[in-house]
Amino acid sequence: MSNKDIKDSTASPDLVDVMNSGADAAGDAPVSDDKDKPIKQETTSNTEVTSEPPEQTISFKTFAFGLLIATVIIVLDQWSKHIASQQLELYRPQAVFDWLNMTLAHNRGAAFSFLSTAGGWQRWFFSVLAAGVSIMLVVWMFNLPSRERVNLWALAFVLGGAIGNLIDRLRLGYVVDFIDAHLSGSHWPTFNLADSAIMGGVALLILGMFLYPQKK
Repeated sequence: MSNKDIKDSTASPDLVDVMNSGADAAGDAPVSDDKDKPIKQETTSNTEVTSEPPEQTISFKTFAFGLLIATVIIVLDQWSKHIASQQLELYRPQAVFDWLNMTLAHNRGAAFSFLSTAGGWQRWFFSVLAAGVSIMLVVWMFNLPSRERVNLWALAFVLGGAIGNLIDRLRLGYVVDFIDAHLSGSHWPTFNLADSAIMGGVALLILGMFLYPQKK
């Protein structure tokens, strides 16, 4: 064996030790990866932002109860109009109290006889309008928060009244009115149970504005 081979064999263990120590040092050193930093920041920001859970809407059972209220109003309205048409003469008042008459009237317009003398187009205009409002009311009722029971009743009253008068327009071409309230010779425009339900529903909606203030 030559002297060169002996030197190489003698030096090789030292070289291996140096390489191993370098590898261990590299393994012990912390490895920094810049890609992790944005992820950590994003995670932190997400934990800091808290949002309130969405408020639950009314149950289907409660929604169905609202539709039942509207149905009862429609039935009572149509029944009362049928009785008035059978028992009363057109535009001839029948006194009930000093402040109340039963007077049969046919309203071809809207509230307060608005557009009642138009050429007939108002029948379909108000029919389409009432149908659109009724659909909107049903959607509104279905999406009400579960706590807003008073608003549910209010919308049910308005819905029943709107459909009650809509049936008259589609079936007869006019709305049957028969309730004639007056005081000291001044008469309120003749109305019906459907109109009363609508006014009561609007009053309940105003009450609901105070009972259920909108969250900011």
